[in-house]
Amino acid sequence: VMHALIGHWRSMGIHCENHVDDFWIAYPNREILIYQRDNIIAKDLTKGGLVLSNKGTWDPTQEPKFYGLILDTKRAQVIIPDEKLVKAKRALQTLATRTMLLVRLLA
Repeated sequence: VMHALIGHWRSMGIHCENHVDDFWIAYPNREILIYQRDNIIAKDLTKGGLVLSNKGTWDPTQEPKFYGLILDTKRAQVIIPDEKLVKAKRALQTLATRTMLLVRLLA
């Protein structure tokens, strides 16, 4: 479904991309971006039976989150939040101290 929607939006001149069931749109003008979001994207998602999720970022931002990382598009940086570093450190310590473990312990 997302593949078809992305193709449709691109044919309308909307700058967009997706990864599995996540997608983004971009435009250098905030007002046009908001128009595209409200009058094209939201309506197409609703028509397609898809629900607008509250887990994503629907307001224009230059620091979107992707897989828990912060993408700072102004500075061209990927920021790893402290809580993600703590979780990764715990997983590595667990991995270093065990000879066998379940993969889900690292998730």
